[in-house]
Amino acid sequence: MHRSMRVFALALVLAATPACASLPVGGTRIENPVAAARTLDQRAYALTQSYAAILEEAADIVRDPATPAEARAALARAEAAATPVVEALHGALAAYRAARTSAAQSRLERAVASAAPAVAELQSLVRSNR
Repeated sequence: MHRSMRVFALALVLAATPACASLPVGGTRIENPVAAARTLDQRAYALTQSYAAILEEAADIVRDPATPAEARAALARAEAAATPVVEALHGALAAYRAARTSAAQSRLERAVASAAPAVAELQSLVRSNR
């Protein structure tokens, strides 16, 4: 009897976990990691990771046979524009973390400023083609 109560309690906790995870606890719900970043290197990291997630979703859209050719072409153009600036951002972030000099910070600031609009454009196209 004692074992069955533990199993029941565990099942109840496991069933409630997804519902609890979706609740905005404390009124803070972060949907945009770039906007939530507080430091320059956090913003750079959030941009590179967001780009990776957006790129994966874009690939899924392009692989879908129902996706129109114009949408595929637009996604390809946006990816071609975003990839080089995100790669430059990744290099600037690595240099900044290694050196933490004002020159490395300036390079990272420029890289973030270049990458943010390109990633936002790709994200916009992905959202419009879901």
